[in-house]
Amino acid sequence: MNIKRLFTFSILLFLTTGSLYAGPTRITVGIESNDFAPYTYGTESKYRGQGALIDLLKSFEKELGVKFLFKIYPWKRCLRMLKESKIDAVFNASFKKERMKIGVYPFLNGKINALRGTHSSNYVLYKKKKNLIKWDGKGFSRFKGFLGAERGFSIVSDLKKMGIMVREVGSAKKGLIMTYKNRIQGFVTLESPGDFALNNLENVYKNSLIKSDLPVKSKRYYIIFSHSFAKSEKVILDKIWKSIEDSNNNGITKKLINKWLEKVQ
Repeated sequence: MNIKRLFTFSILLFLTTGSLYAGPTRITVGIESNDFAPYTYGTESKYRGQGALIDLLKSFEKELGVKFLFKIYPWKRCLRMLKESKIDAVFNASFKKERMKIGVYPFLNGKINALRGTHSSNYVLYKKKKNLIKWDGKGFSRFKGFLGAERGFSIVSDLKKMGIMVREVGSAKKGLIMTYKNRIQGFVTLESPGDFALNNLENVYKNSLIKSDLPVKSKRYYIIFSHSFAKSEKVILDKIWKSIEDSNNNGITKKLINKWLEKVQ
């Protein structure tokens, strides 16, 4: 075998073996920097970059031949990076029609497929005990001024549609403290991270705030993928959503969530 043929053979061997041992498909998932307990934990928690949904995705890796990489960013940056295909997926996105421009949800027969959502959560109102503001399940009463909500959360537009003036804040902790200081009349956020933030406040705040019983809104949450990933990795994407659906049906998702609730109590 001459030098030229040997060189060609070596290149072909490298390409062949390289493709055989290329490793799993790497998928970068954005995690919101604020805690979304117990589903994901951001920069403020000792459980940074962990949570029930991280464990859920990791449980699929071996069977699907993928490797999930988790990166923490502020929520709006997560959405922007998804739109620009700088990350492949984002956790904890409720369904909003306008978000379909930046990411792909699981659909079935032209409708959002709730069975392939990761979990459901309630938006609830937190207020000072002495504050008269009330949510009756249909609307707010006995208050004037602003309600607070976290920047980029879908509840912001929902409140505005009700005619509510909204002051957007960066985290549940900030919103609760602003409520205590009467800078806003109440704070509407997701129940799990809201309770987590309230329980970790100093007693002077915690003992003065309460949560309303009736949810302002209940929403289903999804992991959404970039349009480029959905186009290039359609088979893998379908397998991921199918695995999420199976985990929901088999009670695996609930077990992981309960495990984390017990861990952080």
